[in-house]
Amino acid sequence: MASHCFWLRWKILPDPPFRSLCKKFGADMVYTEFISSEGLIRDADKSVCKLNLSDEERPVGIQIFGNNIESMKQAASTCRTGKSRFNRH
Repeated sequence: MASHCFWLRWKILPDPPFRSLCKKFGADMVYTEFISSEGLIRDADKSVCKLNLSDEERPVGIQIFGNNIESMKQAASTCRTGKSRFNRH
């Protein structure tokens, strides 16, 4: 039976280095910290920079939060289609 390893980040470590360490030590998939849906749809630096993803980190789950369903849908669509600055390095 195949085993799968998922590691979540601790707040004390920055995301990209932590995700890289997790992958190096066998994680099959890693996740971002929670990102504001409102921040994503407004292209806010604080939210968008949390989506600084390298190819080595993939697959990666993107965790978004918010209290407005339309904002959540738009943020999820932005993440899925890559229509944000985070996809432009």
